[in-house]
Amino acid sequence: MSSALVDPTDILALVLMTIFSVQRLEIKSTDGRAFPAVPLASFERWRDLAVRAKNIAIVGCILKFVLNWTWFFGFRSRVAPGVLRAGGLIMFLSWIGVLSYSLWLSSTARNQSRRFGIVVGRRPVAPRPDD
Repeated sequence: MSSALVDPTDILALVLMTIFSVQRLEIKSTDGRAFPAVPLASFERWRDLAVRAKNIAIVGCILKFVLNWTWFFGFRSRVAPGVLRAGGLIMFLSWIGVLSYSLWLSSTARNQSRRFGIVVGRRPVAPRPDD
């Protein structure tokens, strides 16, 4: 049994969670008024899909971290080492599945943004006072 106190995949989960959170903020800050050629309903559908993909990834990363630590530190002295490893593997593979689903949703949203010409983070340009 490994004596490491930190699972490297937990660190990866926290780093990815931070990246996904920043991406979600950028998506949420994108303003539909910056894309007058895109119908508002289409823009809202795109943004909802993109935000949902990031939310799923963020929640998956949080759950992976919390459940993995609870499982390892809460049950390591109560279950056999093989059961502990199997439970950890199931959690890891479940996390990979959640990230894969989120990636699929993100890819769908990215294709929509390319089709509509939506640039993440863009806001309408305010007219200059001297114009």
